[in-house]
Amino acid sequence: MHAGSSRSERAAALLRESGYDARALEGGFPAWQEAGHPVEKARTAE
Repeated sequence: MHAGSSRSERAAALLRESGYDARALEGGFPAWQEAGHPVEKARTAE
């Protein structure tokens, strides 16, 4: 978990205020990808 005033932490705080169990990941999206977690990419029109 990341503690600080990053955008993700502020977003997680807003979600928690709405009743969600939300946290900010330390290292953000790059850390998520590097850990091998699933990522969905948008499809582009051909």
